Amino acid sequence: MIIKINNTGTTGEVEKQFTAGFPYLKIAFFQYPHQPEQGSPTQYRYNENKPLRQIRTKNNCDEIEVTGSMLTKDVERLFEHLFGFHIQVYRKSGKEWVQTIGTDLLSLDEQNHLGEISTVQEAPEKKRTHP
Repeated sequence: MIIKINNTGTTGEVEKQFTAGFPYLKIAFFQYPHQPEQGSPTQYRYNENKPLRQIRTKNNCDEIEVTGSMLTKDVERLFEHLFGFHIQVYRKSGKEWVQTIGTDLLSLDEQNHLGEISTVQEAPEKKRTHP
């Protein structure tokens, strides 16, 4: 999948492009980088309306190719290398989104699959009937 990076766009637009390819994953943009297999403090997360031109520090290109076989850590590094963006990949876990701390060596396809199988479909409670 090709993700377009447009300086007139926002972080939310890039996040939506990413999730379109990996429905049980999402990315978030942060003010500071994180170490591999470490989390990013939520107080440093940019909101989805943050203009890319305000946080982009590198102008190597205007798109990034992301494939399911790429390791999570490599995707995070590639955003940093090409654009100067500090991103964190999140995975769906039930009803929550969790940072992929400790699983940076998994591919995006593997992460997405984990997110899919952990998403619980809630069934309505069955009413008990008494004879």
